[in-house]
Amino acid sequence: RPLAKLWDLGCGTGIVGSDLAAAHAAGTWPVHWGPGERTCIEVSGRMLAEARRKGSYDKYVQGEALEVLLRSRDAAVDLITAADVAPYIGSLKALLQAVAGVLKRGGRFAFTIEALEPHLPLPDVLTHLQRASAVGAEADDDEFRGRGWELMPSGRLAHDRWHVERAALAAGFEIDAVGDGPIRWQAAQAVEGHVFVLRLPLSTE
Repeated sequence: RPLAKLWDLGCGTGIVGSDLAAAHAAGTWPVHWGPGERTCIEVSGRMLAEARRKGSYDKYVQGEALEVLLRSRDAAVDLITAADVAPYIGSLKALLQAVAGVLKRGGRFAFTIEALEPHLPLPDVLTHLQRASAVGAEADDDEFRGRGWELMPSGRLAHDRWHVERAALAAGFEIDAVGDGPIRWQAAQAVEGHVFVLRLPLSTE
């Protein structure tokens, strides 16, 4: 594959970078990185220092993810990752829109969310759009099903899958894949969530 430019948002101590480096070394991640193509973005100086010590990235940027994205529009990044970042954010709309402004056309955004329980059936999107249009209201998932996220006893936020899908489509993404399963361990218990892979279409048409 062509050289790829990776940004890891909220990289923490560099777990994603270490895993990708190991996968690349094992031949299960067939991407040839160019020099200076892997960037770690983290607000905590202590965690960034640990990621730098591991050496899995080429560049280390201290800053809040959304702020870095907003000042880096048209950076033409191939892949942006955000593992266990969404649980610290309420609405994901602003983040998704900012990511869309940084990715190159055809680029992907891979991230995890903690699943909001209970799992309810997805609403009929077309019915909602028609109803909103009929009353002249904006078709907004916050209005339809509440905010789309809840504060959990752990102090983190869990997100409704439908809220994320609607926000992704509104930001111009296509949904490549959604996986279900544990996203982290907490107090010796697996925390269930979703892994999203979004793609920015090659064309705006």
